[in-house]
Amino acid sequence: MLRSSDSAVVPIEVEIGGPELRALYDRACEEGYTEVYSTRFVLVGKFGNGKTNLCNSLLGDEFDPEWKITDGIAIHPCVMTQEQQWRKLGGQEDHFPHAVANVMKKLRHERQRAKQPNLPTRQSQSQPDSDVMDITEAMKKTRIGKEGGKEPKSPTRDKQSQPDVDLPDTTTINKRVEQAPHPLPSLAKRPQGTIRETFQAYLKATKIFRKQDDKSNVTGTKEHPQISIWDFGGQEIFYSTQQVFYTHRAIYGMTMDLTKPIDNPVEMSTDGGPTSHCHKEKDFIDYHLESIRAHTRPKVLQHEVGRTPAARDIEPPVMFIFTNKDQVTEETIQKFHSDTRNHLKGKVIDKHVIDMYFSVDNTKRNPEDPEVSELRGFILNLARQQSYMGERIPVKWLELKSKLQDMYKEGRRYCSLQEVMEAIGSPPKTTTPEENAISILTFWHLCGDIIYFPVQNLRNFVILEPQWFVDVCKTIITIPQYRDREVKDEWDRLQETGELRDHLIDYVWSHREEALRYNLMEHKQELLDMMEKFDLVLRCYGRSGEVSGPKCDLSGETTYFVPSLLTSVKDEKKLYPPGTTCSKPIFIVFDGKFCPVGLYHRMVISSMRRYFSVKPQLAYASCTKFITNNLKRQTFILTKEKFFLKVELVSSVKDETSCFSHGPSVREGLEEDLKDIISKWVPGIRYKWCVRCCCEGHREKEDADSFLPIDELSATEHFKSGEIVCETYAPATTTVKEAGLSDWFRNPLPQTADETLTHPGCLPSVSQDYFHLVVREVCPRWRELAFRLNLSSANVEEIEVRHRGDPRKCCRAACDRWVQLNGSSATVEVLKDALISIGEVPTAENIEDLQQAGVYSRQSTQLQTGHWSASAESCFAIIVEDVCPRCTELSRHLGLTATQVDEIAGRHNGDPRECCLEALKLWYFINGSDASKERLSDALISAEEIATAEKLDALAL
Repeated sequence: MLRSSDSAVVPIEVEIGGPELRALYDRACEEGYTEVYSTRFVLVGKFGNGKTNLCNSLLGDEFDPEWKITDGIAIHPCVMTQEQQWRKLGGQEDHFPHAVANVMKKLRHERQRAKQPNLPTRQSQSQPDSDVMDITEAMKKTRIGKEGGKEPKSPTRDKQSQPDVDLPDTTTINKRVEQAPHPLPSLAKRPQGTIRETFQAYLKATKIFRKQDDKSNVTGTKEHPQISIWDFGGQEIFYSTQQVFYTHRAIYGMTMDLTKPIDNPVEMSTDGGPTSHCHKEKDFIDYHLESIRAHTRPKVLQHEVGRTPAARDIEPPVMFIFTNKDQVTEETIQKFHSDTRNHLKGKVIDKHVIDMYFSVDNTKRNPEDPEVSELRGFILNLARQQSYMGERIPVKWLELKSKLQDMYKEGRRYCSLQEVMEAIGSPPKTTTPEENAISILTFWHLCGDIIYFPVQNLRNFVILEPQWFVDVCKTIITIPQYRDREVKDEWDRLQETGELRDHLIDYVWSHREEALRYNLMEHKQELLDMMEKFDLVLRCYGRSGEVSGPKCDLSGETTYFVPSLLTSVKDEKKLYPPGTTCSKPIFIVFDGKFCPVGLYHRMVISSMRRYFSVKPQLAYASCTKFITNNLKRQTFILTKEKFFLKVELVSSVKDETSCFSHGPSVREGLEEDLKDIISKWVPGIRYKWCVRCCCEGHREKEDADSFLPIDELSATEHFKSGEIVCETYAPATTTVKEAGLSDWFRNPLPQTADETLTHPGCLPSVSQDYFHLVVREVCPRWRELAFRLNLSSANVEEIEVRHRGDPRKCCRAACDRWVQLNGSSATVEVLKDALISIGEVPTAENIEDLQQAGVYSRQSTQLQTGHWSASAESCFAIIVEDVCPRCTELSRHLGLTATQVDEIAGRHNGDPRECCLEALKLWYFINGSDASKERLSDALISAEEIATAEKLDALAL
């Protein structure tokens, strides 16, 4: 949470939205804002732990002795906290009238203070005669815009009008508008329904304003924040959808059943869901706490003020709540508490946990269990302490939210962007109506109040209530007891193969119209696209082992792939068939020994997008096999283990030097996808690439989890020495060959002419120069080039979304993706042919010239061994001095990978001078005798550092 100079709390979502959103927010706050005090209380835990009955206890609802499975997520909005018993409201309550009432109170107080400077802080009782002045001023501050371009007029107060009277009819309202002496937004020109809704909102605001002891303020107060309860279903099949709704803006309740000690084996759910990785009760503690930490870590912003790392590290808070107290003794309860504390001791996740445990009896009513009352009070007190309390929200933004809620109450479930623009009215002068609407929608999306993505296929589709979208998702992603038996074969196919056929979607959604109170088929494609956006499903084309092109669909029926529903156990014989060779594995090992299952599912979806959106060759509950190119002879296997992902290469190529030529490209592709997933969905998770140590000590113990961290920089050093030192049994070592390093990293050391021609990882470094040239000259036509390079439509769309349509970045990403997909088949000749086919003959000719220059340069270097290298190294000081602020850009033009650049930045904490110097040294080490001053000069020119390049040229004279 950020604070401006006047100590106002600015929502972090505003900063995440970028400088444009922040500027829009500041302007909107100048016209009127309200302080919001609200949070969520989210109940998590294993199925059957009593979360739903705990929710009933907190709300004062009756105890239900029948155990019912929560289907996904159950949300209880607007739970009021000022009364002794919390009160659940029916549906989302409108914040806008309360915000207007707050503005009215502030205006009244300011006016009274101006007239009587010594007036006590406590406001006097409102006088009816001045109400119209307050509401008039509030309306001027809170209207969205002015219609018609003329200065509008305001309504006068009907002396007989009181807050509890019926709403005036339209004729009366229009007459008041015409007679009004004060400037107000025109209501006369609005449709009748809009006029009545607007006046209704302001009359409600007047009612709230007059009640000095109002207890229905849904924006909350400092002493009594508003809390909503979210009950997360405990079946693991729901975890993929639930992760979308984790937020740092919440208090979490971790539930445990006192009748099941934490070391007890888990009674496997009989719901037919995916295989569980939680084998003991305590495994669910680790899973849920790690999941909360991974998905909710507040983003760290460079200009964040007053927020220490330690403060961020305890957010959001988690409290333990133990159920079924009535079935155990006090001694059992104390032992359970002690065992839980011992289990958490020393773990990072323990930082989030509140060291006060609650044990409750959910069966008692009238009187209720006293500990439930204590729990309710403790949650309320904890809510008051959260850093996001008192956030300033522009009243105009709340009015838009109010109108969206009105649509929902009228039975709507989504609306168009055009309807949003009409609801907002005139935007600020510095922005267009569409940009203004998208910015405000983005804010409410980041807050979790609506769902909206401003991408091409979803730009005109606003989901008004996230809970409804959860309900849509769980029509597909659900447990067997909620599935339609009439299409059992289709459900079985979905579990066994992950294939969701169009026929099943049509059947299920056409039969859910009554339950969801909406015709899902009306916007079927938009809903499926939205599910794709959350990586829950992906439209796929055929099967990668059966098709030759990305757009082939064997059945003619649209098919989606749903990795979270797979239940089948992997078949080793199919994964590693006779006649193929398997590489040494490489591992993605996550901190805290935690790998959320949803992250694995996202990785599967991302890999499918990367490789033509074709269904994986083989797919199981925790293991997937992909074909990487059209040759179908090189594949890789992605397997989820308990806390890491294992990646293996399987190939039928007989030539040893090119058997695993796809390895470096596979690793780089997974790295790119993983960074994107973490940035968007799992900001709190950290990982390392590792190889398995094969030293004598580990071989004797047969330790399968003996990992050695590896990265681009250390791999280069290991290739040079030929060995890797074991971290556990140092100075014992394992060889580079035993670790399989060359299967996954390109060996930068000089190689023979034959190896250069045949080994995959030895693409000439000058190929980077070709890409720089293509980006510079062809970027406006990057989509045409991408299709000529045989990238799929899905790949092209994904690149465009990832890089927000920036033509230079998209063009470079398309070139990189082409190399990753085709490995050694991605030759310069293919690139030139693609350029010629789209009419970019001059660029192809320039690449030809670069090729010839490269041959000449290598010949010259061989004749003058070491001369240019030494000369290049002597230029480093000048480059660091001049170019260090742009070292990332220079590194790209020197041919360093994004991973190498990130590792350098991490090693030096982003210090530009240190990063620049190490990047130059790495380039020098990788290229050896090819690291010439001329190459440095070319890279500087490509990076538009021409003045520095001229300095280097002057040194040679």
